[in-house]
Formats: sequence, C-alpha cells, structure tokens
Amino acid sequence: KKLGLRRLLKNEGYESHWSCSTAKSGYAGTAIFIRTHEKVDVKEKDGMGSLDSFLGIKSKNDEGSESSYSLVPLKNEQFISTEEVQIGLGKSKHDKEGRAITIHFPAFSLTALYVPNSGQKLERLDYRTKEWDVDLLTYMQEIESRRGVPVIWLGDLNVAHKRLDVYNDGAKHLLKQAGCTLAEKESFSRQLEAGYVDAFRALHPNAEGQYTYW
Repeated sequence: KKLGLRRLLKNEGYESHWSCSTAKSGYAGTAIFIRTHEKVDVKEKDGMGSLDSFLGIKSKNDEGSESSYSLVPLKNEQFISTEEVQIGLGKSKHDKEGRAITIHFPAFSLTALYVPNSGQKLERLDYRTKEWDVDLLTYMQEIESRRGVPVIWLGDLNVAHKRLDVYNDGAKHLLKQAGCTLAEKESFSRQLEAGYVDAFRALHPNAEGQYTYW
C-alpha cells in the first residue's frame, strides 16, 4: 500500500518520506509529502494512474474529455529541495514507534511529529513529559545549532496548552485527561521558554474552536 501510494504521489509531483512503527504494526507513524513539481494539463497519452484515479476521481479538461498531466518543476524548487532526511530523534527508546521525521531544507529544518499520548490512565505521562518532551527539545536545539537555520516542528503535538485550545474549558475531568494535564502544559511551556513560538497562537491569540488541541 505504501509503495503504491508513494508511486502515485510521485506521479502527482510529490516527494514522500515515511516513518512507521516497528514496535507494533499499525500503531503509529509519520509522513511528509513535499510538492516539488506542478501538473500541466495535457491530453491523456497512456493509462498511467494518477492520485485522482486512485481515489476514483476523473479529471476533465476544458473540452470535457479526460486528461492527464505532465510534471514541471516548481519555480521555488531550489528553496524546497531536500538536503537531508532524518528519521526519529536519534534515541532508540523513542524511534521504534515511528513518531518523527525531519527534512532539512536550505533555509530551515522541519520536523513532523506524532507526540506520544499519555494514555487513558496517564500511564505514559512521565515518559511523555520527562523523557520524550525533554529529548525532543534537545534534538531541535541541536539541529538549530548545527545548521544555523530556523527549526519548525508540527503535527499531532497532543497537548492543550491554553484554555482556548479546548472546547470545554472548565470541565472537571480535563486535568486528568491526556493532553490536558498540568504536567503536559508546563512541559510545552518549557519548550516555548527555550526560545520557540507557538505560531498559531502568536498569529491568532484569541482564536478558539480551531482544534488546536491537535
């Protein structure tokens, strides 16, 4: 399935990178798709599948006939060219779950994350806040220091840092719910205090109902 999707994404002009859990099949994983080419509509010449056809969508050109595309490099291809790909945080205790991919671009480094959930009974809370979060911050700081460019991390961060990040602020169960505990909020605050910015909250300080929990 992954290989088939990788081929289809390539046909659509995307570079793809994957990290899958080796600890448990289907348990967790991350992926990054980078658009490197744009599609130029041309008459369909062969039966090569596209992402649209994979999803059951038939593309039409202006005359109403089915069409396919040729791929042309984006004008900013040099800016988004992949210089290096790193899988994981460089620690086996974390990396077996496939929760991180970093792409180093010329002007910045970007890390896609699926941060561990602390569990329904908060059984992974200490691991999440005292190990994963600490090692993640160290990892990002090391990249920034080594490359001398800005770093960005995003994805499912599994934390509701502020009251506006949940729809039911004040509910009694929240402080005992994974992602909403005081320990997780404080851990995320320490990451920001190290010199980083919650980009969404900085741009939209009063926004609510935007599912920023995730």
